[in-house]
Amino acid sequence: MVSRSGQRFGRGQTIVAAEEYTGPLSVRKKRWGLRTGRSAALDVRDHLEDSQADSRDSSPLHYRLLFSLAILGLFMEWLFPLLRTAVEPDTLRLLHTLLFCAAALLLWGSLRLSNLLQYTVQFMIMSLAWFYICDGNEGGRWLSLYAAEVPDDLTLLFSGHISALSGNSRLLILVLGWGLLVCSVQQLALYRGSTTLFTLVTLVYLLALDMGFTVKTTGDVIVALGLILWLQALNRLLRLKEGTGSAVLPYTRWGGLALAAALIITLAAWTGGQLYGARQGGPVTFQPVLDKMRHWAAGQMQEASQQQQVQQGSTGYGSGEAELGAPLASSAEAVFSVVANQPSYWRGESITYYDGRRWIRDGTAFLPFNLAALPGPEQKQAQEAGKDRRLIQRFQFAVPSSGGLPVFSAGTVAELENITLTDGSQLGYVLANPQKNSFRLPEAGGSVRVAEYTVTSILPESDPAVLRASAGMDPMSVRDSYLQLPARLPHRVAELAAKLTASADTRYTAVSAIRDYLQSGFTYTLKTRIPPPGADFTDDFLFVTKQGYCVHFATAMTVLLRSSGIPSRYVQGYGPGTLAADAVPPRYDVTQGDAHAWVEVYFPGTGWVPFDPTPAAALAA
Repeated sequence: MVSRSGQRFGRGQTIVAAEEYTGPLSVRKKRWGLRTGRSAALDVRDHLEDSQADSRDSSPLHYRLLFSLAILGLFMEWLFPLLRTAVEPDTLRLLHTLLFCAAALLLWGSLRLSNLLQYTVQFMIMSLAWFYICDGNEGGRWLSLYAAEVPDDLTLLFSGHISALSGNSRLLILVLGWGLLVCSVQQLALYRGSTTLFTLVTLVYLLALDMGFTVKTTGDVIVALGLILWLQALNRLLRLKEGTGSAVLPYTRWGGLALAAALIITLAAWTGGQLYGARQGGPVTFQPVLDKMRHWAAGQMQEASQQQQVQQGSTGYGSGEAELGAPLASSAEAVFSVVANQPSYWRGESITYYDGRRWIRDGTAFLPFNLAALPGPEQKQAQEAGKDRRLIQRFQFAVPSSGGLPVFSAGTVAELENITLTDGSQLGYVLANPQKNSFRLPEAGGSVRVAEYTVTSILPESDPAVLRASAGMDPMSVRDSYLQLPARLPHRVAELAAKLTASADTRYTAVSAIRDYLQSGFTYTLKTRIPPPGADFTDDFLFVTKQGYCVHFATAMTVLLRSSGIPSRYVQGYGPGTLAADAVPPRYDVTQGDAHAWVEVYFPGTGWVPFDPTPAAALAA
């Protein structure tokens, strides 16, 4: 045999063949194992994984639902801290939708149907969640507008410019990513038995929010630990099934006892924390370190701190979110000229969220908006209500603008045209918020700048008789956004608001009472200071310093109105400016010294109406 094999395969191979076929059986097995060990290991691993998945698939539906419920609880702990800190309706809608999307995906994933049906319905759930979010943010016409943006978004996506995508496309990526994460975690945890990474990431995430972002998550960590205990107990039974191969296991009793044990341990941990009491600046927070650093800085860098306190800014349009109250010096730098038949406040933008020390923009994405789409539904409604209040203005920048600024106007923008660049060309679009009622000039590239634009505005209602007769309920969207106040606003602010409006029989009377109180009882000055740490800006102005500039007056009026249940918002822009001598048609020259802040109050059936609480003599000066 050997010689025949040697003759057949050649001399060199004869030796190999002899060694392979004449050696001991153990040697043959060993050498076969060397050649095929890797593929065999892969086959064994795949076989084990498939058998584990099959074993878990055969568990009762109610047990798979309990398992998915524990996973949902952990995903809820991802979103609850964000829900507690969110204030914008759009953000709350997004978070609630993501929560319900996770619940639907986990419920469907527990059924274990065919892959085609499974994936199809999962994709439909994610798509419906995305559609619901976008439809709530932008109204019924958003889909047709978005369809026109898809080609540009695809180009941006494939070129790697993710941040430049439209808001709807970024929401789509977010929802798909969230949905795939939920489905993957369920697949790994329920059908593969891998829970360690997900539970570890959950705990790290909650601790990072508490330690690094001052979002209190102590209760969330305790609940998450209870859910993890429950999840591990449920997973343990399935592992026992895989190890023993038993077909009959106490699923119901095990699941109930595991849940009861997790609840008892969680309740005991929470009760212990309540009885023991929270220590001031406990060891699982960065706060003590930050406090020590502040104290050290106060002692070792006192001179630098004093220099910072006396450092002045200058009057101008507020583009940042710095703490309110810094002293200012008046600036005469030219901003723009406005050709119009009458003077007006040149409105820039309104800001909704007040945290006690600053006004914070809501972070809404401004997306490209074709000028041909104006006027939209809101603008047409304003035009219909104010047919005799139209004003055409031509804004000419003293120094051509590189963009990023609001479209200044005398009221509600009805039409916008002739956005002329320094090279003589014209823009056919601006940037708009989702509601299409606030506009910005796009940032220009290269050396090209915006030189001028023409805007037609609908001036707000100003007849006291009409405002006194205004009555009705405020829309829920208005109440949700424009009654926001800091949680730690001192009680005496609300008490003052109640005192000022106690005798008011109409909203206009109440608003006028607060405006008149501020105009007559407080002093205008640019020589101010930022309130001490921990003090509320409005409270400090009303009860301590009783002096300030337009930011102080507008903020105080907004907070007093909201404390009285009257929707209002802080607005910044420019005053009318100076009428140019012998200019035909009239032209108003506006400088940074004309930068101003005022208040807009919502009147049912009428809309937003401006009020200025800054003393008239100061504004004239």
